[in-house]
Amino acid sequence: MNTDHLPILQVLLPLLGAVLCVLTRTPRAAWVVQLLTLLGSFAVALTLFLVMPPEGLGYALGGWAPPLGIHYALDPLNSAFLVLVSGCALAAAPAAGRLLTVEAMPAARIPLYYACLLLNLAGLLGILITGDIFNLFVFMEIASLSAYTLVALGRGRAAPLAAFRYLVAGTLGATFFLIGIAYLYAMTGTLNLADLAQRLPETTSRRTVIMAFAFITLGCATKFALFPLHAWLPAVYRQAPAACVAFLAATSSKVYIYVWLRIAYSVFGETMRSPWGLLPILGVAAIGALLFGSVLALRSRGLRELLAYSSIAQVGYIMLALSLGTPQGIAAGLLYMFHHALIKGTLFMAAAGFLQGAGGSGPRQLQGAAREMPWSFATIFLACLALFGFPLSSGFLSKWQLLRGLMEHGFWLGTAAAVTASLLGAAYCWKLLRCLLDQPPDNIAPRRDPPAATLLACWLLLLPSLAIGLFGARAFDWAQSAAAVLVSP
Repeated sequence: MNTDHLPILQVLLPLLGAVLCVLTRTPRAAWVVQLLTLLGSFAVALTLFLVMPPEGLGYALGGWAPPLGIHYALDPLNSAFLVLVSGCALAAAPAAGRLLTVEAMPAARIPLYYACLLLNLAGLLGILITGDIFNLFVFMEIASLSAYTLVALGRGRAAPLAAFRYLVAGTLGATFFLIGIAYLYAMTGTLNLADLAQRLPETTSRRTVIMAFAFITLGCATKFALFPLHAWLPAVYRQAPAACVAFLAATSSKVYIYVWLRIAYSVFGETMRSPWGLLPILGVAAIGALLFGSVLALRSRGLRELLAYSSIAQVGYIMLALSLGTPQGIAAGLLYMFHHALIKGTLFMAAAGFLQGAGGSGPRQLQGAAREMPWSFATIFLACLALFGFPLSSGFLSKWQLLRGLMEHGFWLGTAAAVTASLLGAAYCWKLLRCLLDQPPDNIAPRRDPPAATLLACWLLLLPSLAIGLFGARAFDWAQSAAAVLVSP
């Protein structure tokens, strides 16, 4: 099978699909274009993952060899993320048309919505596949600008304000990231990631290297909402259209964590692991995210608000694992990223189902809904078990490997914080399930399970998570091999 041009096709397909969505005049036609584009994008990602040789794949744009030209590079790590991101987008697609109708989005805006979603997907896929750090920044801006627009398309007066806060935070993060790129280019004269990894150890200005790493870390941390740079995230997850928030929550933060992970280990290497590096600071921030996010999730009322604060805590788990700087910690962090993407996508899609079947996901709509919405309750029940780490779930496997890494490293404060956050996670999951099982309130309208397309989207995201839990040894073997590639010279 000829796969020579599949890397560039991975990015071009959603870009072309976005243009076609804008050219269509009806929501139905735009939905069909979006669905076909997502099917093609997922097929390309899956093909690249399955046929990629052990040494990886490369693609030089325009025939210009790196480091002069822009280079796309694939390995077992980012090819798996391509499947995850494109798969999450495809899983959410069947329910999008009905959800936009329920949210009363004007028909003229719906093709724009689909175009922005495909642009966001193109940006995220480009971030994952490019081997040029400035090209990565360009894709980051494509993903960010389209995400701001998606949030602004949400219903209610609060949506534009949430989008503005998102824009301010995203612009600050992008500025920090660009300053870090400028430092790297000033020291090495190259923007190719592989070339940077070779030239950076030869530089004599260690202080400049530290500053470059600090700015890139700060920019990425703002993008994936690491405590205390998280203030923009809850409003975004509450106000974004239900049709897209499941995709954004599942993929966006994980892609930006991947960016930091790839640059930190592939480019900075020993500089990052040095005693005066930033890993201990990231560990402290991760502990803050764990405790802060878990406590606020326990105090929250609506389902979307609970999931938003839970996402802050889950980012804390991931960064706590990655801050160890060990193969065990990195493998646990990678596994947790896949677990969180699938489970949080499932739960946000279930929240969208409550919008369709119960008129919303606030306390009144949730109370006692288990009897009238059994399929929705089953989805949330299984996802909650995985979220707080019930045995045989992907959450249990991820948290167990994280605790192993923390104890092997001797990071007892992080171990205590992870255990405490897990107990708080069990508490807010029980709070949610108890609300669903309570007696329904008086004079509430009849509720029913959402259409089959929404339930299908939930289960398409949930089933891979269940498979990770059931085949944990094989999943962790992949995570360890990916971590070994990152930490090797």
